[in-house]
Amino acid sequence: MTETTLQTSLLFAAFAGALTLGVTGSLHCLAMCGPLACAAGGGRAGWLYQLGRLLSYGAVGTLLGGVGGAASLVLATNLRPYVPWVMAAALVATALDLFKRVPAIPGLARAASAISRAGAGFSPPVRAAAIGAATPLLPCGLSYGVYATALTTGSALGGAAVGLGFALGAVPLLVGAQLGTAFWGSRWRFAAPVLKRALPLAAALFLVVRATLAATAEAPRCH
Repeated sequence: MTETTLQTSLLFAAFAGALTLGVTGSLHCLAMCGPLACAAGGGRAGWLYQLGRLLSYGAVGTLLGGVGGAASLVLATNLRPYVPWVMAAALVATALDLFKRVPAIPGLARAASAISRAGAGFSPPVRAAAIGAATPLLPCGLSYGVYATALTTGSALGGAAVGLGFALGAVPLLVGAQLGTAFWGSRWRFAAPVLKRALPLAAALFLVVRATLAATAEAPRCH
């Protein structure tokens, strides 16, 4: 497997895993960010909230991926092989609701409040975008798992893929909250056991098997 193919494969796996994490963690995101999405409003303001949220998660992922890449150079260690394992651990933690026990990172909530206050004096669309941009700074164990994965990608592009994948996964439920429709609620109750438990565990198993097979294929052999 060439280096370019390996990088593309890892990038796709990171994005797909983060997207799955976003989808399966949607119920948690709806409980925490749903009120913010509703406060942002509908129409143009609502879409600007979603755009601000997506861009902010992408920016945070890009920054952390770059930091991970710099750390890899300093430590002379390749972090990319750990991406599937970190993502699998995050998926298992989501399925078992372990992120509820993760303490908040000091200062993040204050930073999110500061961004929201800064946008309060502007028009509703700008205020909605500011609320969306502040979302990644909210104290959330689920997001911390995403950030750890972004770090291990070891590249700004990989980190961006993880951040955007996770943010995209929760968009449908958050849009449903903004629209104030019961469509999502009735169907989510039916699908929740599958999406919240079975899907993340299945995705984690797939990542572990895939990483194990890749490591076996790349292991040196004696002739």
